[in-house]
Amino acid sequence: MEKVNQSEQELEQDFSKPWEQSDVILEVEGQQFHVHRVVLALSSPVFSRMFSADFKEKHAEKIPLPEKKAREIREMLLAIYPTSWKSVNENNCYFLLDLAEEYQVSKLTQKCENFLSQAVDKEQGAAILETLIVAQKYTLEKVIDVCVKKTRNLSLQEIKSHSKYDEIEPLTQRKMIELQMSKVEDEFAQMKRLAGSALRSCASVIMMLGCHIRYAEILKEWHSRHNHNKRGPYLKRISLKENMEVILHEKEVPKEGHVGVCRSLYDVFDPLKCLHKSLMEMAKISQNSTNEEDRELNSFLLQHRY
Repeated sequence: MEKVNQSEQELEQDFSKPWEQSDVILEVEGQQFHVHRVVLALSSPVFSRMFSADFKEKHAEKIPLPEKKAREIREMLLAIYPTSWKSVNENNCYFLLDLAEEYQVSKLTQKCENFLSQAVDKEQGAAILETLIVAQKYTLEKVIDVCVKKTRNLSLQEIKSHSKYDEIEPLTQRKMIELQMSKVEDEFAQMKRLAGSALRSCASVIMMLGCHIRYAEILKEWHSRHNHNKRGPYLKRISLKENMEVILHEKEVPKEGHVGVCRSLYDVFDPLKCLHKSLMEMAKISQNSTNEEDRELNSFLLQHRY
């Protein structure tokens, strides 16, 4: 990794000496950066006015930049010079945004915005809100939009408990809350679909258990009357409610047991009732959201056990 960094460093432009007809020097923290007026002017309206209007810098050979850091100015130059076009990364993005805003270097701001837009895709949790606040500070609409969309993956508690939540602009907060509401609606709709599917599965279980008990009783009686080699009796389909009644009333199994029944299924009545009740509550938004058979069974279950 060190060799790669060293190689990249060697390819970076060295501004410490005159080069390619450089015509002005920026002085920062005792260091000199030999640069070109035309490049700075084309990149920055601030430098353009400085070199064209009645400012002392118009003809100055050296321009001091007090209170600036040499390393940061060098990174800015590397990012705007066509001979290097250094990319924005996590190490330089935030101070480059400051410099881009101060010197009105729109292309540099755009490079920072593109980097943050890609970086936020990999961020999780509070880091998303941290990036959102930065984007808000520099009016990076593209990044704000990406961050707001990413907050859909957070809980409302995570969002509102963030230490800088109050710094987020009201309109952005509203968009985030609307996304949370949309997420809840989607999750509720999904839960309702799953509950509907589970209700159908629950009905199948009730049918199978009820049929099992009834058929065992019928088969036992039938075998006592007919030749065992003959085909068994036909079992007429009955409702969910009637099947649950069969399960409810199977309180005791004779010592000799039912034919084909290992033990009483009476004990499954309460668990099935509890399951059906929960699924009804999950699936029911209005009286029309569940079918008549489910409602009839639910009315019956309210009157028995549990």
